[in-house]
Amino acid sequence: MELQTYHPIKDEIFHVHTFRCGHAEEIPDRKYVEKAIELGAPRIVFTDHAPFPGNPFGNRMNIEDLPEYVEAMNELKVGFAGKIEILAGLEAEYLPGFHKYLYSLKKEYDLDILILVYRKINNWYK
Repeated sequence: MELQTYHPIKDEIFHVHTFRCGHAEEIPDRKYVEKAIELGAPRIVFTDHAPFPGNPFGNRMNIEDLPEYVEAMNELKVGFAGKIEILAGLEAEYLPGFHKYLYSLKKEYDLDILILVYRKINNWYK
């Protein structure tokens, strides 16, 4: 998969987490979109924390919730078409051995964006 650079646009709402990540408020996805429209944003970008098989990490979406998340995002795109652009994707820390899995999620679920966060903590990655 070819990596591409994300190009933000003026006044977009970026990096929105939903209730599925386990550390955001229980706010319906639709409310985020409505607020973004109210604020005059041309685009909102949902980037919930990526799930992993077996749910080994906390504070992120469970793997079982991913299909519903994608379906909900697609419904928002249709429901708000012409009012605001909606992008849906995932955010994940780069973990050695998981990059192929993360790219496969992007492809399988036709996600608009995949954010890979690289953190150098005590040289845990090379």
